[in-house]
Amino acid sequence: MKNLITYLEHHEHKIRLVYWLMVILSFVFVVLPIFFFFYLFDEDKVKQLIIEQFDSNNYHVEVVGHVAPKFWHGLSLGFEDVEVATKSYDPLFKIKYMNCQLSWFDLVFARYKVRRMALNDVEINEANIFKKASNGNMFNLSNTRGDVFSRITKFDVYGIHSVGNNNLYKLSEGSIKIRGFGTRANFELGFKLDDKNIYTVVSGKLEDIVKNKISFNDFQIKLYSGQSFQLKLNSTAIYDMNSASLILSNVKGVVNNNDYKSDVTAKELSFKSSEANVDGFKLNMVYGSGIVTHNFELIINQIFVKHYSELSIDRINTNYTVSYNNNKLELNSSFRDIKYNESAILAGGCDNKVSLLLPNFATSKFTGQLSGGCSYFPKQKLLDFNFTGNLNEAPLKLKMQLYDQVKPHLILSGSMDDLDLSRIKVNKEKFLPLLYDKSRLPFDWLSLVDVDGDLVIKHFALDRINLNNLITQFAVVNNTLNVNKIRADVYKGVLNGRIKIQKIGENEYNVSTKQVINDISLQDMFSDLFDVQAISGKANLDADINVPAMHSYNDLYHNLNGSISIGATHGAFQGVDFNLFVNPDGMNFTSKKSTDFEQLRSSFNFANGVSKDGMIYFSSKYVIANGNGMIDFNNIKINYALSIKSALPHNDEQINSVLIPVIVSGDLFSPKINIKNIHLYTTDIVKPVAPKASVKQKKKKH
Repeated sequence: MKNLITYLEHHEHKIRLVYWLMVILSFVFVVLPIFFFFYLFDEDKVKQLIIEQFDSNNYHVEVVGHVAPKFWHGLSLGFEDVEVATKSYDPLFKIKYMNCQLSWFDLVFARYKVRRMALNDVEINEANIFKKASNGNMFNLSNTRGDVFSRITKFDVYGIHSVGNNNLYKLSEGSIKIRGFGTRANFELGFKLDDKNIYTVVSGKLEDIVKNKISFNDFQIKLYSGQSFQLKLNSTAIYDMNSASLILSNVKGVVNNNDYKSDVTAKELSFKSSEANVDGFKLNMVYGSGIVTHNFELIINQIFVKHYSELSIDRINTNYTVSYNNNKLELNSSFRDIKYNESAILAGGCDNKVSLLLPNFATSKFTGQLSGGCSYFPKQKLLDFNFTGNLNEAPLKLKMQLYDQVKPHLILSGSMDDLDLSRIKVNKEKFLPLLYDKSRLPFDWLSLVDVDGDLVIKHFALDRINLNNLITQFAVVNNTLNVNKIRADVYKGVLNGRIKIQKIGENEYNVSTKQVINDISLQDMFSDLFDVQAISGKANLDADINVPAMHSYNDLYHNLNGSISIGATHGAFQGVDFNLFVNPDGMNFTSKKSTDFEQLRSSFNFANGVSKDGMIYFSSKYVIANGNGMIDFNNIKINYALSIKSALPHNDEQINSVLIPVIVSGDLFSPKINIKNIHLYTTDIVKPVAPKASVKQKKKKH
């Protein structure tokens, strides 16, 4: 203690010097700044000082609210309601709150220098800003003083949002962060596009500023919409303040979705307030599971966007490949002279090549080439194609329109040589007769799309449906196919009529049709329908039928309702010879039995697969037969009563004809024929006539 007192006594003058030095420094660096900041504060002079920092040749700035000194990260100035407009007083943006942290050192010399700045609740007028930027002087700093803000190292903006009408982007939740000064500055800009629900983040490191051109390294753009979509681009960048343009070079990035991931590259992207350009754009996309994989490649040479509402592209090349096990679909497309605006997207030319490799299907390879024009109309959600080309080397001309409504609406019009959809999906049971085919009907797609069609096809195949020289007009609406007109060659005859197929449940359909088939081959038809070759001849067929709750092809018989009539000429029944009654001596047990007929008429009225009162009539040179009875498709049964009348050759008994009652019954396709009492007649029979003719007979019973 004694030593301390002695030390203080010897150094008293030094201690006093340090004390007064501290007092003076405190006065200079604490009292003077606070005195200048609080007691010499002049609100009007501060407002005017801030206004003078802006380019008065281009902007009108006004501090509408108050300016007050405050403590915010030290001594700062707080501004309320700062408005910036064009020289013609068109509002650009309004700042609700602005805080400026001041340099303490500069306050010693009674001057304002801002070190940190924060803006809150910033309203921007998009329409006026883009109008101002289009003149090329939006961010021109050549006439700006900026001495008050020359030492800013931190700059933050929060709550950026759009106001006013005719907003193109509808920004909200915007923010800006700048750290550092000069070539050491880092920045980050973020905002949300409300109408598209997309968040955008732009960031980078400032490298250099030369002649109003700002160069950036590690420039990055991110777009994301929740977890469902993300875009990230990395590049170098230059911002030209004179032309208000941003140029990105050597762009590389990724696009991610819940279902896919894509790599993106571009030689150069340039953006202005009113236009954008893209050079050398390329996108590669891969998605799918381990079983099914999809690959998509998009290459664009050059894109020009005007006013961000009109777009033109010189050429787009795409390649799409999907693989499943050993099956592979590849589609190559090339679009030329693409024009886009708010009302339409038009392609001056469109070339497509499709290849389908199906090693396990009926046709292992399916190819096609289509060329023409294509257009898209956004307001109508309409996609329009007009193509010519070939499908599996068969010529094709197709006009197609696709509406994206509640479900797609497709309009088809065209002609082609061959459309064989059975090559893609094979129904193994189609080789069975229709009666035994229990496979599902090929109309699941009725609930997926609405269609209006007008087609001419030389050969059409779908599952077991085969038609030649097809001319058809049809529509699909409300899960219902209405074929309003159909003309086609089938069973060596010509079909005309209409068809309705209504999907009423999972693989359940109501089917109705009214049709006429002329000059049909009975043998071809019965062979396909029943595997029966016993009836031949050329016929005309009329059908007016409906089949409710149809699940499979063979339901056509079990659920059959309606009427069917057949009129045939010059045919034969195989397996039975009614002419034996005319010439028993000509019987030959080794020969094939048959009955030729000149005319045949039959009609049936079905209810749930059963015709109870069907009629049949046929006639040949010597035989007339008519009768009626039942056909039951449900139990595969037949029960018909026939009356067969035959003319006899001249005989001593003067018996000219014989009437034979016949019962045909049992299995529908192998019935038993029983003959009842035989009646002989002396009435001359010169030529058989139809049952409707009135014939007077003299009967002589033996």
